[in-house]
Amino acid sequence: MRIPDELQAAIAAEPKARAMFEKLSAQNRFAPAFRTHTMKTEAGRKKKIETLVAMLKRGETIYPQRKK
Repeated sequence: MRIPDELQAAIAAEPKARAMFEKLSAQNRFAPAFRTHTMKTEAGRKKKIETLVAMLKRGETIYPQRKK
């Protein structure tokens, strides 16, 4: 699944989020894309994007991330 443009722009605007996103496993890259893509309203998408970017800035992931 392709990363939605709005999500990609929000991640790119935050250096900590961008650095964390680059370290994610395929599963943890897919999850935010899917969750953003399936939101039904524009307001819901914006809120989900804010939440996901904040998680990345804190170094958190949706699924446990294995150390490389």
